[in-house]
Amino acid sequence: MTLTISTLDQRSAGERSFADEYRRLYVLASSTARRRGSAVDEVEDVAQETLSRCYSHWPRLSGAAFVDAWVVRTASNVVVDHWRRRRTRDRALGAAPAAPAEVAPHDRIVLAEALMSLPRRQREVLALRYLDDLHEGDVARVLGCSVGTVRKAALRGREALRDRLGDVGLERFRAARAGSAPPRAAVRPG
Repeated sequence: MTLTISTLDQRSAGERSFADEYRRLYVLASSTARRRGSAVDEVEDVAQETLSRCYSHWPRLSGAAFVDAWVVRTASNVVVDHWRRRRTRDRALGAAPAAPAEVAPHDRIVLAEALMSLPRRQREVLALRYLDDLHEGDVARVLGCSVGTVRKAALRGREALRDRLGDVGLERFRAARAGSAPPRAAVRPG
């Protein structure tokens, strides 16, 4: 292929649009890494690796409507990759797994255990829909399924969590997510 002025102009226009989107996509990637449980010191690495991958795919992504979903999915995959590398390294060295930087409150532990008891699809839908605040259509694009499948998995996942945690447990989690935990209410009647 012969490079012409118009080809160079198109390439630089694509690079400029990536530069324009960089800050927003970096915030999205780093917040996804934090929500996925990355250690504080790994969040920046995850965001940088995600945006490096994004840049290499930018010619295909630049005009697409699913850039945000792609970044969330890629950041999630990078978090898993980092976790696997750390686990493999620790096993090879015979070291104990690294302790998390912050100790999670009891409610987060209970919620994490309840989420882990769900089937994979329900867990993914609930995490993307309610922890990452994505719309149903965005969740469907990230997971490569229909909106109906997302709705069904979200409904069944919420029902399973409600059965496991009770209404009081879900309300405490919602309030903690909003920033103000309600008082620990009495045990659910019945």
